[in-house]
Amino acid sequence: MPAVPQNAQTSLNASQLEVTGQLTTASALEAKLMGLLGLMAAAAGVMLTVAHGLASNRWILLVGALGAVILGLSSLVGSEDLKSGPDPIAFYKEYGGVSAEEFVEQLLADLGGTITLNRERLEFRRALLAGAFSWAVLWGLAFGIVRLFQ
Repeated sequence: MPAVPQNAQTSLNASQLEVTGQLTTASALEAKLMGLLGLMAAAAGVMLTVAHGLASNRWILLVGALGAVILGLSSLVGSEDLKSGPDPIAFYKEYGGVSAEEFVEQLLADLGGTITLNRERLEFRRALLAGAFSWAVLWGLAFGIVRLFQ
């Protein structure tokens, strides 16, 4: 198999690093969501189990905590997994017999599609994380305002 042009190899390496970075970012976002989910679930549990936990309009905080839990769970369960690229075996079966340049060109095209798809999925996860956090903060502020005017 002839050597792959240097610029194609550089592009391939950059694409692989981008996909790796996206997968790492997805793991970090999931960790943040799990942390927020745990915190909000603990807060809701305390409010529900402590005597008079929902007194003095604390139900507002419960709504905020439960809403954040629902948004966090929907992000973790409902969002699609990120992809790491084409299936290596299937890709080689289909393109293994072509020239090195064509092979790398097709691999770059597939990785480009994967990167675009992963970006969309990461944006969705970021939006749900921001939504869950904002929801909890909004209801916390609502509780503070209600308590201020009591």
